[in-house]
Amino acid sequence: LSTTAWCAILSPFLLVWLVTLFRMLGSTAEDFFSPSLEMFSFKMGLPPRFAGVSLLALGNGSADVSATVNAITKDPANGYQLSLGALTGASMFITCMVMGSIVIAADGVPCRGALVRDVVMMAVTVVVVFFALRSGSIDSRSTTTFFGMYLGFVVVELIADIYHRRVVVPRLRAR
Repeated sequence: LSTTAWCAILSPFLLVWLVTLFRMLGSTAEDFFSPSLEMFSFKMGLPPRFAGVSLLALGNGSADVSATVNAITKDPANGYQLSLGALTGASMFITCMVMGSIVIAADGVPCRGALVRDVVMMAVTVVVVFFALRSGSIDSRSTTTFFGMYLGFVVVELIADIYHRRVVVPRLRAR
């Protein structure tokens, strides 16, 4: 049989397997990861959006960090290509599939300032990463820029949440 025939034969089974794996991963996260995140967030007094961009992002990204380090360690010559592909694919999957699913499940999401701010920051980050990769090498200055951009984003989120709780919510209650 040709490769196309094998793909046609195996595709339905692989699709069912993929859906099963996603369901298992989702139920595991729902039963173990989400309650832990909620508990940490509550105990530390973190606002939900800030907990999402800090604790959830760190927990979600830890597997990516581990896989990237492992790929580069096992194959120093070509591991970076696998790593960049995996990170780009993960980013695209989260941005397109997960966010799309959230918007569908919520029956639309209002485009308020916080969402616009987050999307603009992501677009700026993609442009900075593009130009860093286009230069042909990633040096310590680029890495410091990436870390700084993430920390700046987290600080902006924290300030926005504090402002929202202290200024916007009391103003809305007064109305």
